[in-house]
Amino acid sequence: MSLEKHSMVPRRCGAASAALGVLLALCSATDTCGQASQCAGISSPPGDASLHLSLTNGQSVFHGGEIIALSAEYRADSSDKYVVNNAGYDRSGRLSGTEIFCLDPERGTDPLDDYFHSLRAISGGGLSSDQDPARQPVTMVLELNEWKSLPPGSYRLTIVGNRMKLGKEGDPATWSNTIFPLRSNSVEFEVQPADPDWQAAQLAGATRDLDSPYASDEEKKHAARVLRFLGSEASTRELARRYGSGTGSFDWEFKFGLFGTPFRDVAIRAMKAELSDPDHPVTREYIATLVALEMLSDPMLRLPPYDPNHQEEWRRATDAHYADVERRIDEHMEQASTVPRSAAALATTASEMLLSGLPLGPEATSHWRQLLVANSATLPIEKRNELIEYRWAEVGGPEWLPVLKQIVDGPANPNRATNHPNREYALLRLWQVAPEEARPPMLQEIAKPRGDIGIGVLGLLPERTLPQFEAGWLETIRRSGAADVSFQLFDRYGSENTLPALESIYEAHRGDWACFPQAAMLRYFLRLNPDYGVKELTAALALRKTTGCFRSQLSELHDYARMPQVEKLAIQQLDDPAPSVASDAAQALQRNGSPAAENALWARLEKFHRQWKDNPEELLRRLPDMTGLGSENGREWSLVQGILLGQAWFADAATVRRLKELTSPVRQSELDSALQTLESGEFILNMIWWPEDELDYTLGWYSGKGMANFEEKLAQFPPGSHFRMVTTKAMLEAHKAEFAEAERVASESGQIIEVSAPR
Repeated sequence: MSLEKHSMVPRRCGAASAALGVLLALCSATDTCGQASQCAGISSPPGDASLHLSLTNGQSVFHGGEIIALSAEYRADSSDKYVVNNAGYDRSGRLSGTEIFCLDPERGTDPLDDYFHSLRAISGGGLSSDQDPARQPVTMVLELNEWKSLPPGSYRLTIVGNRMKLGKEGDPATWSNTIFPLRSNSVEFEVQPADPDWQAAQLAGATRDLDSPYASDEEKKHAARVLRFLGSEASTRELARRYGSGTGSFDWEFKFGLFGTPFRDVAIRAMKAELSDPDHPVTREYIATLVALEMLSDPMLRLPPYDPNHQEEWRRATDAHYADVERRIDEHMEQASTVPRSAAALATTASEMLLSGLPLGPEATSHWRQLLVANSATLPIEKRNELIEYRWAEVGGPEWLPVLKQIVDGPANPNRATNHPNREYALLRLWQVAPEEARPPMLQEIAKPRGDIGIGVLGLLPERTLPQFEAGWLETIRRSGAADVSFQLFDRYGSENTLPALESIYEAHRGDWACFPQAAMLRYFLRLNPDYGVKELTAALALRKTTGCFRSQLSELHDYARMPQVEKLAIQQLDDPAPSVASDAAQALQRNGSPAAENALWARLEKFHRQWKDNPEELLRRLPDMTGLGSENGREWSLVQGILLGQAWFADAATVRRLKELTSPVRQSELDSALQTLESGEFILNMIWWPEDELDYTLGWYSGKGMANFEEKLAQFPPGSHFRMVTTKAMLEAHKAEFAEAERVASESGQIIEVSAPR
């Protein structure tokens, strides 16, 4: 296994919702589609749809830096003809292309132009939905300052709205329809030079609301945006002071204000001063913003513009640019780490040093970890939970024992509120660091579950059975209202001693059980009394009046679907009249079926093809949505996925081509992608151990859990396959044995695994 040191790893892009993805495809974040050309190319709206623009509260005169609030109201006269996407945010920082701002005269600058040009990649997307504007107008609240910093003058503004399209609300096919641009009416307003007294008053009001314990979240957000757009020297210094301080949830606003301020030199000086302030935490994000501003201020250090005629040279130049970025960030981090910090700033600074990827060495790592643990009480609970849950590979160690024990011994949080300590992960980390310390509280929790620690943690004990607790579990279940984990404990630790009693309890409520308890008891029966378990499983699939558990029953059996009797039943269910049951059977066979199950999936897909080959459009005129598995197209999707992604077999090029011959056109792009990957011989590899320290892997288009499944799947790939993976040095160090085992299996199969880690 080769280990390469990469100076900059591209950021992973988040998945946008389908509807918002269409909107984002219209524009880049930095150009907004060439606004002048869009403004000139849109004619008047049709008679049955309109876009009305107004200035909020009728205000028409603004100071420079004052928020120019707008209201854009989308209307339609014809119901079930149009929909309007109501996206209000984007993970990249702002929406681009949903509205185009057409100013006369065309003046001003984009305050975030430098921000977007300073990034290698932008994560986009967010939650949204489509609404029928004829049933109720769709009103979007906009603030022009987000897109334009305007000099003093008089302006006329219209907007082009790219939110409306033909379609019906709730129709999953609508998202792919073409955007129908609308031009609004015009509004006129004036921007006057900012008055220093007015700026000072605005700054005082914004800081007062941000610091007030009585201001609402909405008032604080407005204050943060006032501070962001104000554009004075004093507001710039205040942005630097508040950004990254850990005192609020508006760092995006403060960061954007630092990028957009006309006083960039003031911003840089103020940020450097904050790094020397003992009360200001040091975060990598803060320093990355400072480095970006420094490099943007020097024309020789700016990111080179894209040159399509010299792509290789451009790629090398950008790689060198980002290597320089990382070097400068590391230098700032190391320098800032030498400044003594107050207790309030130490925990954040220590966690950032541990997460920075710097080559700290064992002594420095232990030093920062001790400081983090000693001051962890100063962190917000949500931040402490985040470190224990998601960043344990970097920050975890035996130093945490007192903190972990305190959390585990604390009050339960059965509703899983995010502003409470997470006992489940605290107990998991305690088990990983000191099993002998974790065993007593784990047994106590198993004896009387309190509802906030699941079977993923409580099932970690090496014992096969815990008979001393079975009577208590039974009593809890008999009283009704037992938590799911009580049933899951029988599944994991239950012995034959309680089999008759649990059979009696189950039969008394056969067909009425909620899905988790029913699945847990069926797994228990299959383990200890297979014939009885198969009989009750067959009955559970047939009882469909009270609950909908039959729709996911087979896949909820997990490894028990490997049992020959259960696999036979799953194959039979491929012909079930209910597509959801057949789809669930296909998923169970995909994950746990024997090699023989592949033939059953092929036979059912061929039958499906014969049934629908003459009417593919009737079957698949819509893409599957969240309930797609309950339709015939969902049945086809599950059969195709079952063959393509099966754990016990490998889909080679011949398999994929045969699938293409039998499947409907909507599936072709997915299969083409698999075929192209196969032909290239280059495959994605991802190995993570989260959340319960169990391997979660991706190999090409396959994914699964557990080292045994990973090795089985890896060995199926053809010789010469090349797997690439990016991970962290902390992950490599924590799981060196598993990475070595992956290398061994790959080597025996004539494959290559290449792992890179930043620093």
